[in-house]
Amino acid sequence: TTAIAASTFGDTIKLAEGVSYPGNFVFPDKGVGSSFITITTDTPASIPAKLALYSTNYDYNDESLYRIQFALGEADDVPRLVTENGNAVIRFTTGAHHWKFVGIGLTNDGSALVNTLVFDDANPTTAAEFLHDIWWEKVIVWPFEETGNSSVDYTVRSVTNGFIIGGSNLTWLNCAVQGITGNDINAPTERM
Repeated sequence: TTAIAASTFGDTIKLAEGVSYPGNFVFPDKGVGSSFITITTDTPASIPAKLALYSTNYDYNDESLYRIQFALGEADDVPRLVTENGNAVIRFTTGAHHWKFVGIGLTNDGSALVNTLVFDDANPTTAAEFLHDIWWEKVIVWPFEETGNSSVDYTVRSVTNGFIIGGSNLTWLNCAVQGITGNDINAPTERM
């Protein structure tokens, strides 16, 4: 949180390989600037190689080619931001812009139901107050119970939505958003 508050346009915040950073992180409007503030891993080799192949490796008959296999440890070395409550792990404020996320994970710890992992808390009254220039590259987004196997029960999940954001120049490049299938409203809340 301190690094986010202290950052200026053009800065890079490097997260340690394999480390979980608990919290609810707020990314504000930093004022005038056009260089990205980047949040990334300190070890690019920790990013699962299959993410770079996302435009070419889809095979309906072999999900291991494109799904991150958490049960096999494929994302163990990715640094991750983790919400430990029902609030979004990332929240953008009105007018936030030029934030870039590369090679990190976004998830929850399963202790509470999470409506949305990444949320746009903006309340724009003018076009300039909408989010803009937000970049996601090789980012993995998942609920804590996701294994990477689509045959595992997916009707009850601890995260309902991956993203609820709006604006302009929003980019997702080779990202894995998986296992977020909503919640079974008839399931008991004690399942956590």
